[in-house]
Parts: sequence; C-alpha cells; structure tokens
Amino acid sequence: MKGIKTIAVIVFMALLIGLVWYAAKKPFVITKRVETNIHTVVKEVLPISEYASLVYSYSSVITRQINSFGILNSKKMLYVMDGTIKLGFDCKDILIEERNKNIILKMPTIRILSHEQDTANAKVYDESYSLFNVRFSAIEMLQIQTDHKEQEEEKIRNNEALFTQARASAEQMFGPLLGNLPGVKDVYKIGFEWE
Repeated sequence: MKGIKTIAVIVFMALLIGLVWYAAKKPFVITKRVETNIHTVVKEVLPISEYASLVYSYSSVITRQINSFGILNSKKMLYVMDGTIKLGFDCKDILIEERNKNIILKMPTIRILSHEQDTANAKVYDESYSLFNVRFSAIEMLQIQTDHKEQEEEKIRNNEALFTQARASAEQMFGPLLGNLPGVKDVYKIGFEWE
C-alpha cells in the first residue's frame, strides 16, 4: 500500500510539474470576442469642434471717397489692410455610413468659419480732405472696414476653387487619420461625400 501511495504522489507531482511548465510556456488566455462598432471608433477620433481646412490670407488696397462732388467737403483715402479668412466645417455635423467594407463620411458644406481683419497693422498711404472736413472719423473707418469685410467674403463665396481646395485638404487630413485606426486599417476604405 505504501508503494502505491508513493507512485501516486510521484505521478501527481510529475503531472503538476508538466502542467506548470506548459502554463509557463503558453499561458492560459481567456479570449473574448469584442464586436467593434465602427461608428463609435470613427466618432471618437474625429474632432468635436470646428475644423478649418483652409486659411486664406489677403492684403487689400481700399480706396474710399466721400462727397466726391462737393469741393468744400470731400474726403479721399487710400488704405491697405490685411486679413485672414478660415474655411471649414463643424465636425459634429459629419455623418458616418458603412457600405460594403467602405466607411463613407458624409461631410457638411464648407463655409466661412471666421474672418479676421488686421486693423491694428492697417496703413493709410494717402488721405486728402477739404478745408471744412477733418480726417475720416472712427465711425467712417468702421464702415469702410465692414464694407470691405463683406466684399472679401463675397469674393470667397464666388471662388469655387477655394472650396474645392478646402474639401481636398479635409480629405487629406481625415482619410489617413481614420484609415489607420485599429479595426479600420486593412479592413475598410475611407470615402467622402460632400453636401
């Protein structure tokens, strides 16, 4: 009886040592399959704020003449001002659609996000006024800047090439960014549809 106990202990110890060695060599891993929601993955990576896909800088020469028919009360000015217009969209308006291993981003319309005039560095190169008029008032200068801002924005709205460039810039930014995400890379292709 004593011999059987000894053999049982030796066999048990051998099995235990073999099991520990096998576990150390290839640890037991409990794998759990996690379904990835592509919409959630993509939305987590997209910025939640506005995205400026194109920054357009300009320098304009502005001429303004007030009361040009009156000899005694006319004013004239040559004014140079710089500005920056940002084109882009709000990222929260991007819709995501999955079609046959393609992720289609339905992009919102590109619009003017901001327009900043550099009034601090604007220069007056020529200003002439009559005997009874003083220089341009602050209100008149503000009106000149407001009118010019509206004219520049209208030029941008009528320039389809800038909007095309802004769309291409957004696609170049978001395409590789989303295409290299885990669960997306080598599985999905990124596509864009614009409003």
